[in-house]
Amino acid sequence: RDWRLPTVEEAMSLIEPTKMNVGLSIDPKFDKQQQCIWTSDLSSASSAWVVDFGSGYSTSPVFSTAMCVLFAEDNHGLFGSLNHLIICP
Repeated sequence: RDWRLPTVEEAMSLIEPTKMNVGLSIDPKFDKQQQCIWTSDLSSASSAWVVDFGSGYSTSPVFSTAMCVLFAEDNHGLFGSLNHLIICP
């Protein structure tokens, strides 16, 4: 299997207009522990973009910040039909 981190654009596309999952703006099919997830997009040599499903925004903390990782596996090349695996600290 080819698991990968989503891009910031892909992760932002998961944000729902209203909070649906224990105060998070993400579909309930995703784990409620994942308020923030890392993306594959770097913002500098020491940080990457993170999507916050609590606030609905993206930010770029340093790599030493503990956050969840959502691994994605493409099905037919469409992000809308991803298999996913969540790992949280």
